[in-house]
Amino acid sequence: AMAPATELAAEREAREKLELEPIDEIMKVSAKHMAELYPMADRFTPERYMACLLDKSPTAYAGTLFPEDDSTLKRFESNPNMKRIPKLYPTKDGFVDVLYSFVSGPDAAVHRGIDVVYYLDTSKPSKYITGAVRFG
Repeated sequence: AMAPATELAAEREAREKLELEPIDEIMKVSAKHMAELYPMADRFTPERYMACLLDKSPTAYAGTLFPEDDSTLKRFESNPNMKRIPKLYPTKDGFVDVLYSFVSGPDAAVHRGIDVVYYLDTSKPSKYITGAVRFG
C-alpha cells in the first residue's frame, strides 16, 4: 500500500528540514515542544493514547516494502484481536500521526530499507504492541 502523494510530500519536507537544520536547533525546538506539553500531561494518558490508536486503526500505515500477499501481514490482518495502529506523537492539539520516522513509514522504507507496521493486540490485558518488520 502506498501513502497518498500529500503524505509523501510532507515526509520529504520533514526529512529535508532535518537534513538542513543543525542538531542543536532541533534539540531546542524539541525542548520547547516538551515544555509546552508538560502542563497538559493529563491530556496524554495511556487510555487516551490507546483510544486514539484504535480510532486511527483503519487508516494506519500498512507498509511500503511488504508485498501485497505478505503472509505475516495477512496473519495479523485476519486476526480480529490485532488492530493495525499508527505511530503517534503528542502535540498541543492532541495525538497526531508521525509523518517522518527514522525506522518506519515510506521514507524509512525507501531511503533506509526498513519498514515497520505496528499492531495492537486488544485481547491482552496490558495491550501489547507488536509489529512486522521488513528489510529491503
